[in-house]
Amino acid sequence: MYDTGTSAPELIAETAAMNGVARVLIGSIRRGVLHHIIKGSFQRRIESLLPPEIHVQVLSVTEPSNAGNSTKTIVEPVPGATGEG
Repeated sequence: MYDTGTSAPELIAETAAMNGVARVLIGSIRRGVLHHIIKGSFQRRIESLLPPEIHVQVLSVTEPSNAGNSTKTIVEPVPGATGEG
């Protein structure tokens, strides 16, 4: 799906609700506390717009321990960063 607008969280929440998804997957980036205080949390904005039955799961990209020997990238959930519960 492709859409444009001024608010990414609103577009994601609207599209997820219209298509009846069970979970929204988003990536994580490393931002400091000051950034979150000033700009807020993208995850919290999406969660506040989604119906309670649609959960947000944050994925983190990590490099494998043998990064020099492999071209694979591992994507795994961030512990405690699901919108559940």
